[in-house]
Amino acid sequence: MCEWGGYMKRIVVLWLSCFVLLGAKVDINIENNKSAIICLGKELASIRNMLEIYAQITGGIKYKLPKERLRQSLEELEVLLDALGSRYGSDAIVTSSTKSARVLWKPVKKILENALVKNVDRKTLKRKVVYVHDHIRGTIKNISKMKAHIIEISNINHIAEINAALEIGASSRRLSAHYMMKLLDVNDPTIEKHYQQGLKRYAEALHILKASKPSQKTLDMLRIFEKRLHYFKNIWNMHIFTPALVVKKANEVFFKSTELAYSIR
Repeated sequence: MCEWGGYMKRIVVLWLSCFVLLGAKVDINIENNKSAIICLGKELASIRNMLEIYAQITGGIKYKLPKERLRQSLEELEVLLDALGSRYGSDAIVTSSTKSARVLWKPVKKILENALVKNVDRKTLKRKVVYVHDHIRGTIKNISKMKAHIIEISNINHIAEINAALEIGASSRRLSAHYMMKLLDVNDPTIEKHYQQGLKRYAEALHILKASKPSQKTLDMLRIFEKRLHYFKNIWNMHIFTPALVVKKANEVFFKSTELAYSIR
């Protein structure tokens, strides 16, 4: 319980300007375009993380209370889409993308919600892993479209660096999700291809940040990101599976990259 309490405290500290956790309720306050961009970037990571958690539940891995994390992540997406509707209700592109995201997410959400049932049949869940993997992309595409549009209509300093920080967090979650799918021995020949793409995007984002004349504090973070990138590169070909450690390292990267995104001015 102490470890989980520490985990939740980190969420509150790092996500305070975007998420306020009140019991099972989630409130998202999008104050301006920068906070909207960061919230959307984090949601892209969260959707990938839902795939990881679903695979974790399917494999019977109970590390870090997966059902509670999945339940919260599902709620966060709904609340974020509502918040975007409130702030950008007159923007045709954001409104259209939000509606499309909801439509595409609906069947995936139903499958993910089934994983929350007590004593769920894990064989049934496994049959749906490939479907979830394939169909989250439509939601991700629409949220990415919203994010790109808000960036286009905004004048935000250092947006390339902010995007790079968010990409590292999203890539870490993507890598963890595909590692879990490999662990499940899911019949999906695209898993390794997507894993390698995740490594490539992580490395490209890291290069952008390293070339941005970072402060000493940022340099310290980048060294951690680089070490984790090497870890993710090596873990794919290891024959000893360490799911809890992969989740732990992916979460570490996500929280630090989110903190970095907020700190960039």
